[in-house]
Amino acid sequence: MINIRKEPFKKMFKYIFLISIFIIFLWPASIWGGSSNYSFVLLAVGVVLLKGSFKTLSPNLTVMILFYTILFLVSTLYQFEFMRYLDRRVISFIIFMTMFSYVIINIDQDMVRAFKIATVLLVIYFIIYILKVYFFELGGAAIGFSAKGLLGNHRYGFVYLLAFWILMLNKSQLISVNILRIACIFIILSGSLLTFSRSVIIGLVGSLILFYLSNFINRKNKLSLRFFLTAVAYLVFLLLFIILLHKFLPLTFNFFDQRLLSFFSIEGFNELFNVTKDKNSSEGFRLFLLGKILNFVSSNPFTGSGFLGCWIMFEDLQCSAHSQYNDVLFRTGIFGFSLYILILFNIFKYLKSTHQDLFWGFVSILIYGIFHETFKQSHGAFILAFLFGMMITAKRNSNL
Repeated sequence: MINIRKEPFKKMFKYIFLISIFIIFLWPASIWGGSSNYSFVLLAVGVVLLKGSFKTLSPNLTVMILFYTILFLVSTLYQFEFMRYLDRRVISFIIFMTMFSYVIINIDQDMVRAFKIATVLLVIYFIIYILKVYFFELGGAAIGFSAKGLLGNHRYGFVYLLAFWILMLNKSQLISVNILRIACIFIILSGSLLTFSRSVIIGLVGSLILFYLSNFINRKNKLSLRFFLTAVAYLVFLLLFIILLHKFLPLTFNFFDQRLLSFFSIEGFNELFNVTKDKNSSEGFRLFLLGKILNFVSSNPFTGSGFLGCWIMFEDLQCSAHSQYNDVLFRTGIFGFSLYILILFNIFKYLKSTHQDLFWGFVSILIYGIFHETFKQSHGAFILAFLFGMMITAKRNSNL
């Protein structure tokens, strides 16, 4: 009788299942213009129901959850003028608290690998689709800068950055796999350009600069000919990529030259300074909105808006904070914001010592978050919940 080993099949099925559901969790679905795919919470619920129990929370985690819950209750009772928005406050609170959804389960290494694979696969799929639309439906460069609004993918750009770093720092021993990896990196860089988002480019370039500075500083006492040759090789490789991308997507280079690089000159800086005074410009409105947010929080330092969005400050009830940090500061006040930053900092420290690919992806998302919401989006909320769960799992296992 042939002895068929079931273990490899079970493991393969587990990977396929995890990759599939993670792709669903990362899918940027929306309802009424708002990000709404919070299905990732179901994984935690499912694991708890299957096992009949959940992981015990540490005292620090319990305090964090209690703090935000108390903040929600106090702001609900204290801010009478916003009582008519109670339903939206409750929904916003629940959505904010989804970042704690994976702290009650263990995130194992199979889940981490599946998360990385799912991120890369979905990003590559989206970008190939966008390239098809750009070249075959919109006519490529002929469409001009209006492609920015027509492609409509700039709010997903930070996931592109995460996928870029996952591929960048996971080399293979097989030449064929590395060729495929390099091709996928080229695709992701193309997609990043096609977001027509300055935030994506700043997040990408900023994280790359920090990455190479970090490597140089860490090697300052170990400099060698091999190190410099490797650095030169990377530089040549980068320049080659830039040349190919310029040939492939010249319109995007014109766009970023006018909307970003031009500010790195004396005339451009003066223009930027003048633009910030215009409330109708992107830069001017962001400064105007930041002023309103700081003014509101100064009047409500302990509660902020109690998880309501900045739309409560406008008659048409329409507003985007245009920054992950501004959004959390407005919603939770000074102390809630400080606790949130502490959570991000702890994830930062954990990833730095464990997963360099996810760490630099996280760094790029943090940079991007200065200019746009990230973890507020449902796909971003899943990323934050997953990384938070990874960190808590590691701490839990280290105490065994």
